[in-house]
Amino acid sequence: MRAMSERSAEMDAQDARADVDPYGAILIHNVPERPDIAAVFAKICSFTEEDNTRYAEAHDRLRRMIDSELSQHISDEGERLCDVLIGVLTELRDRQLSLNDFDAVDERRRRIRSALISFTAALQIHEYQTVGLSELRWI
Repeated sequence: MRAMSERSAEMDAQDARADVDPYGAILIHNVPERPDIAAVFAKICSFTEEDNTRYAEAHDRLRRMIDSELSQHISDEGERLCDVLIGVLTELRDRQLSLNDFDAVDERRRRIRSALISFTAALQIHEYQTVGLSELRWI
């Protein structure tokens, strides 16, 4: 009970400090010596409200710019995958590719696999970039 009341008092004091100085940059890190704590939040500097607004707007512009580039990359790789699939299906339809020619079928399979790997890699890069940016927060 005593530990809970001390922890509650500590959290109330932190809330009071945050109310007085609400803007700033925080560092989120792990403490290897304390595996029971998932993350530690440490305020590393204070900002004015104007600084906070400026940094938040810059972060949003950066996020939109990266999202746009990543979306274009995904679109390009998706088009490449579709082009490869359409090419192989067209060759099959027009009987330019015999299913008995194992070397030719193997070559088409490699082209499809390569395009698919490129497309899924683009999706993975997008996930890493967007998750990484969404974890960056200004307070």
